[in-house]
Amino acid sequence: MRHESANYNIVDVREDLALRTVLVYLDVMRGREALASLTEHHKKIADYQGRIQKMVDEGAADETMIVQALDIKAQLDSTMADIEGQLRSANVEYAEISGHMPDDPMEKPVAQMEVVPDDREEGVAFAKENHPSLKAALSTAQALSYDSEAEKQFYYPDVTGEVSYLKRDQDDKIGGEAIDAKALVRLNWDFSVAGGQTARVRKTQQRYFESKAQRAETERQIERGILVAYSDLHTAETQNKIQKDRLKINEDLFKIYELQFEGARVNLLQLLQSDNALFNARLGFMNGEYRMLASRFAVLASMGRLQETLNVVSADADTSADDK
Repeated sequence: MRHESANYNIVDVREDLALRTVLVYLDVMRGREALASLTEHHKKIADYQGRIQKMVDEGAADETMIVQALDIKAQLDSTMADIEGQLRSANVEYAEISGHMPDDPMEKPVAQMEVVPDDREEGVAFAKENHPSLKAALSTAQALSYDSEAEKQFYYPDVTGEVSYLKRDQDDKIGGEAIDAKALVRLNWDFSVAGGQTARVRKTQQRYFESKAQRAETERQIERGILVAYSDLHTAETQNKIQKDRLKINEDLFKIYELQFEGARVNLLQLLQSDNALFNARLGFMNGEYRMLASRFAVLASMGRLQETLNVVSADADTSADDK
């Protein structure tokens, strides 16, 4: 039972490491994609700024336009610095977990959500039966139960015995044959007058009860983790839909502004602001997609099924190995 518990604990730790690896992998991908988009958008902002500066220099535009354009560029520079910092941190964390720097290029992983029940209560029920940490706790409790029974040995005596048998033919003497047969049975109790044995039994029983309480607490934590993971996924999916709608609105708005700019109904700064709003909507939608993907993997991990979907050896396969 202790051997099985140790194996399940290893699988549980690997499950956590697998989730950390997936999440930091996604962070690296998100940082790279965001930085590439920011670099491209930075070029567009610089072009807008140059055109506005030229208009200001020629007296065709007010100086406040270039100031507002510079403010937009400063915000973009700040965002780029933040993303670069996040990407460096993600690279370091990825190297720490995996032992090497991220590959280039990287492929976006797919979460196998077909194994995830739509009803979160079904997910909780599955985890209670299959989660490696609960299996580890159950094996530990069983081992302590055996310990408790083993400590009761002092209630029973050590039994030893001796048997002797002697037969002699005494035909030449009066009385004939002589037979001497003896059997001796000894029962030895090793009692402690201070109650030491009873205390040991109670101690192992208490450890068993404690392990059952810990398993119940682990079960509650897993249930809470699954409910939170489902909730986060629902929130991420809802926000992703909103961000998609917002992106479509900004795309339509920018097209309108382009037509109005050609008709001289809006100025270049307004076109820049609309273009920048469109970029921010795209960036928000991209971040939302990565958050939704991370939430899906978190749901799998909360149920103890992440390694399974990543084609990592399952807990049952680990514990079936014999000691060698």
